[in-house]
Amino acid sequence: MHLVYGLVVPPMYGMAEVGHFLANGAWQEWPAEQAAAVGEFLRAWWTWTLTQPDPPEPAHEIFALCTEASGTPEPWLGIGERLAGPVPDRHLALAVTEWEYELLGDTSPWTEREEDERKRKKLSAWLVRHAPARLRAHGASEDLLHRVRILGLELHSRWDDPYWPGHRYA
Repeated sequence: MHLVYGLVVPPMYGMAEVGHFLANGAWQEWPAEQAAAVGEFLRAWWTWTLTQPDPPEPAHEIFALCTEASGTPEPWLGIGERLAGPVPDRHLALAVTEWEYELLGDTSPWTEREEDERKRKKLSAWLVRHAPARLRAHGASEDLLHRVRILGLELHSRWDDPYWPGHRYA
């Protein structure tokens, strides 16, 4: 929500859409100095968000923005991998909680565009490899840990796993 002329107005777009708008502006093709400034801003914002106990926007929203803006999750996952500790691990647990339903159904947690399949696969693979130890250190539930483990299975094999959460997809 934003305060405009004394009125509370809901945002028109989510953070992933803002990132998509940035990508549509082809900022990476701008003159080198300008493109570098946008890239540095995104890196700084993502890093800052992960280190703040209560950032203005949830970390998973900023991750979606940065991923959409850059067209890839790799740099943002790399930063997240290097920043471990109670605060970043809490953000990771909240993100996994927010994303697990869509990821377990092999869909992107923030958009439904066809080209996002590669991003979703990269995110899921990273979570399967890197999230469990950090989630355990954070004190995440066994249910959440099983959901991350199940992400590493083929879609139809997931449904037969004894810890499948029972999600239904249309």
